[in-house]
Amino acid sequence: MFRPLLMSMVGIDLGNWNCHVIYDDGYIPRDHGFLKTNVKTHISQIKCLLGRKFSDPELQLELDYVPFRVIEGPNGYPLVHSRCKGEDRTFTPVEILAMLISTPEFRLHSFDSHCIGIPIYFTDQQKADVLQAAKIAGFPASFCLLDETIAMVLALERNLLREPRCIVAFIDIGHASMQVCFAEFNWDCSTRSPFERRSVNILFKGYARSLGGREFDKVLFNHFASKIRKEYNIDLKKDSSACVRLSEACERLKNDLSEDNEASFCLEKFSGSIDVKGSITRKDFEILSISILKATEMALKKALSESGLNVNKIDYLEAVGKGCYIPAIIDVMTKVFGVKKRKTRNYEHVARGCRQLNIMGTDKIINDLSTGLKVSNLFSSELNSEEENEQDSEKLLWRRAMGKKGHLLTFLNDFVEENMHSIGRLEKTKDESDWLSKVNFVEYSYSELQDATNNFHESFKLGEGGFGIVYKGNLNKTKTVAIKMLKEGSSQGTKEFNQEVEILSKVRHPNLVKLEGACEDTHALVYEFLPNGSLEDRLRCKNNTPSLSWQARVRIAFEICSALSFLHCSEPHGIVHGDLKPENILLDANNTSKICDFGLCRELDYTASASIPYHWTDCPKGTLAYMDPDYFSTGKMTPQFDVYSFGILLLRLVTCKDPRGIRNLVEEAQKKGMLKTLIDASAGPWPFKEAKKMISLGLRCSDPVRKNRPDLSTKVLKELKSMLQVASSSPSSWTTSLFHG
Repeated sequence: MFRPLLMSMVGIDLGNWNCHVIYDDGYIPRDHGFLKTNVKTHISQIKCLLGRKFSDPELQLELDYVPFRVIEGPNGYPLVHSRCKGEDRTFTPVEILAMLISTPEFRLHSFDSHCIGIPIYFTDQQKADVLQAAKIAGFPASFCLLDETIAMVLALERNLLREPRCIVAFIDIGHASMQVCFAEFNWDCSTRSPFERRSVNILFKGYARSLGGREFDKVLFNHFASKIRKEYNIDLKKDSSACVRLSEACERLKNDLSEDNEASFCLEKFSGSIDVKGSITRKDFEILSISILKATEMALKKALSESGLNVNKIDYLEAVGKGCYIPAIIDVMTKVFGVKKRKTRNYEHVARGCRQLNIMGTDKIINDLSTGLKVSNLFSSELNSEEENEQDSEKLLWRRAMGKKGHLLTFLNDFVEENMHSIGRLEKTKDESDWLSKVNFVEYSYSELQDATNNFHESFKLGEGGFGIVYKGNLNKTKTVAIKMLKEGSSQGTKEFNQEVEILSKVRHPNLVKLEGACEDTHALVYEFLPNGSLEDRLRCKNNTPSLSWQARVRIAFEICSALSFLHCSEPHGIVHGDLKPENILLDANNTSKICDFGLCRELDYTASASIPYHWTDCPKGTLAYMDPDYFSTGKMTPQFDVYSFGILLLRLVTCKDPRGIRNLVEEAQKKGMLKTLIDASAGPWPFKEAKKMISLGLRCSDPVRKNRPDLSTKVLKELKSMLQVASSSPSSWTTSLFHG
């Protein structure tokens, strides 16, 4: 007798990249983040991080693919970086998954129950994480999980109703992995009901975690990255935006080659003004992918061998997942099993099978199909193409392409507001302290700072600014440090404090000041002590200190350019300092320069429409003379903001003039042929040719039009390196004469 519906159920296929939702006769394709996801602005592939320790070797391999920053949490499990309400935060994979499935398309509140398909290789901890995420998202108590291979069987068995007995091979090649299941179907022809007369016996289940569709994307990307480097002389390691565009083009190529024998792409203004074209035939694509195809064939043959089935016993082949669209994969499956793939729509079968679970009766299906079979690992080693094995830099380049493809969940803000009570880690009262507990720095108490500064005695004061006062301190009578204490009414507050702690505790460079620790209660920051003060003090010869030699100034310019270039190219998010000026450059005992004061720095956003990454704000902060003019009209803080500030800094290093109006002053002197009169005489006998080069570079960097400014990494750093070589070889080199006079 036909089994009636017990309740209304939603079936969910929680894929690594895409999701699918089935309800009654309705179908919702769902990308991670939105129905139509902009992959550059949404977290995806969160499933691969569930239930694993950060040190897990397989999780470490996954980090080459995930498009966001992941760090190790206090309990050894991974934490995901994202932005929420304009601030950086960390979330567990469970919380991110809860945010995803809490959206209306997943919950569909009018339904009584939900069923999510999970991979056969999920551990108990991974299953527990999915259940916890569903609980946070507000799923009904009748929610359940179902093995994805069983879901495939339930969804596709209707195609086999006319057969009295058959054995079917089910293959699911998704974004990140492959799953294999062999099932035997039998029907009792004496009963009329199609559901009561069938019996199903699962004969084998196996998986290969590293054999997914993304491996083909990776092969294409590395192939064209190599060609572009040779034919166009473009180094993608220095152009994140170009990496992202190429990876998207390769994904389209793969899809096109599923139907056509040749596919091509044309990327206009790929890098600067250069247009890049590329094409590939299906045959060449298959040659590039030969290692993936061989590995897939080996995995399928291993499945047959371990199942004990003869290939002649396989009656049908059902393949689902985007990887099964690739003709070469279809050929491999046909070769191994001796039968052709059935032509059925395959993109929603797991979700449909999860919903079908309710029609059949939950207890009956699980009892019938949960046979306790051992799940076999068909392919355990990491898959790499021959090109990748040549050097690890190709893997890093691929991660760079993926690394800009996702860092922001746009529905994050609303979810955090609505579910604050459900996620203890995100309670407002604990938000800052929890965040700070994950940052790697030493936390000092207020009393320790009092002892270090003799209760903040006037004699320990080093300087004072809008943010507060800087004291010299002696921690535990052994370590000399600089302590920045915020004062009431300061232009900087909690947000700037948190930002500086996070940046300086995780970013290391010889020309960035080292953060020794902080005091959370008073928002005090403890830095390494740099005895020669600020660059501004040295340019003004404060307290009658000797002037910097021209060689030292060239070296400082090179050091600062190197540090800025490092910040702009940081992974996974570039950083703009936002307040570069001589006051924020400190000098150690050897006059090595170090950038400080990161309270106004910003991480860059990557959007589909932007040709370059930027941070948008309607609240300008900084020092007017060093601020990018374009910033006031657009509100966009880009790496070129720092380039403009650096240009003004270069002009100051040569002339030592007031920064206000310095560009106009230099341009007027240049027109009149009087540049020599502007060169700071206290720097020593600066060769005019070299001084003129630095002035020219400063003018180009401080060009009022943003697009006319040179790139620090590819152009400015090279020019300064050439100047540094001249300065180093001069008779009074900075190596022996740091000061002049």
